[in-house]
Amino acid sequence: MQGLAGPTVQRWFTPAFFAAEPALMANVAKMITNTSMTGYEACVSAICGLDLIDAISGIHVPTGFVAGAQDGAASVADMQAMADRVAGSRLAVFDPCGHISSLEQPARLASELADIVARAQARDKP
Repeated sequence: MQGLAGPTVQRWFTPAFFAAEPALMANVAKMITNTSMTGYEACVSAICGLDLIDAISGIHVPTGFVAGAQDGAASVADMQAMADRVAGSRLAVFDPCGHISSLEQPARLASELADIVARAQARDKP
């Protein structure tokens, strides 16, 4: 896992964020390094076989999708395709942002989540 930590962290975050947050990047790399090989292999197997694109059309609650403009793992086009399958959903593109928006753009993500909650509450009012 040691050999995967550096390249994974660099792939998950934009270069500017990676450079600006060395302590955080070290913590994320440590988390990856501390992951068991069995756990990592199970995660990769699950993701590789995961295809929920048809199933998500059954979602009927306020839904938001988030895409990092610089995310190499889940592209904006992939996230837009998902959003297109969920009626009434919305896609927010964070720029700059890589794969882990909760670390790279936490305030913006919190705002998007608050908006989803507000839409759900408004929908449920009599």
